[in-house]
Amino acid sequence: MKKSFRMIGLACVAMSVMPLVSCGGDDDGDVTPPNEIETETGMRLTRVGNYEFNYDSKGRCNGVDYLGSSYDDYGNLSINWDKGEISMTDGDDAMYENPLKFKTNGNGYITELSQSWDYKDEYGSYKGNGEAKFSYDKSGHLTKATFESKETGVDEGEKFSFYGKSV
Repeated sequence: MKKSFRMIGLACVAMSVMPLVSCGGDDDGDVTPPNEIETETGMRLTRVGNYEFNYDSKGRCNGVDYLGSSYDDYGNLSINWDKGEISMTDGDDAMYENPLKFKTNGNGYITELSQSWDYKDEYGSYKGNGEAKFSYDKSGHLTKATFESKETGVDEGEKFSFYGKSV
């Protein structure tokens, strides 16, 4: 459970810059990302703290590498715009086996993130799902974000049930 929420947080960090600098693979067909930031400044976001952002030839963020210590070894994220998936490229976290799915709108903005999991580790067993939905105004500004997550399982010998929703 703890690892899943950490990885969803890391994925949200990656996704938070993507509506600004790159988008694609939406329900209506491939969307070429708007290059407003690059046109205006001539620069592209490449690093935030210990996170390094990578881009494909279309200008879409296609990966995030964690450059931290081995104690905080989160692994690296790979973003597949054609499949609409964000996955771990290494590590033993649940996100390695259960990619984070995403959808975009006609403008290439991310409108949904979702993930489900069912796994066991040395601490217990965990089963759940989470979803985030994003709304934008006509100018492309984020106007609403809704997050919802459910999980049940056994953690260090104790049964638990979790439900959370925030707007």
